[in-house]
Amino acid sequence: MDSLLLFDGDCPACSAFVRRLARHDPDRRLRIVPLRSDTGERVLGRLGLPAGYDDSIVVLEPGGWHVQRDAFVALARHARFPLRLMALLRLLPRRVFARLYALAARHRRQVAPHWCALPTPAERARYRLTRDEEHIALAWIPATA
Repeated sequence: MDSLLLFDGDCPACSAFVRRLARHDPDRRLRIVPLRSDTGERVLGRLGLPAGYDDSIVVLEPGGWHVQRDAFVALARHARFPLRLMALLRLLPRRVFARLYALAARHRRQVAPHWCALPTPAERARYRLTRDEEHIALAWIPATA
């Protein structure tokens, strides 16, 4: 496990993105957990983010964590082409990305059900950490988070 991705597991668009990302990570270097899971809630609490947080994906790596644009850039390291192109998002100013992300997030549940699906039971099984993996991920959180 190199990184942990927390995502809105109740969002069809988010689930479709994560499903595609998982297909591009056959070695499972990236672990995936819904924000509203027990592990997700523990990680959010340690990061100082409120319970029920779903404003952005969160990527946790050894020594740091990322949200919004920086989270997508961090995920690009785990992906193969074409998802590796997410690294180009770092060229977009954070303020511009934040506005575009907020617009998409505001409408994701209205638009997405028509073209996205929630995870299958097999996919949901992948979206769990072992106790050891959770301890490793929690140890990555800097003391100043």
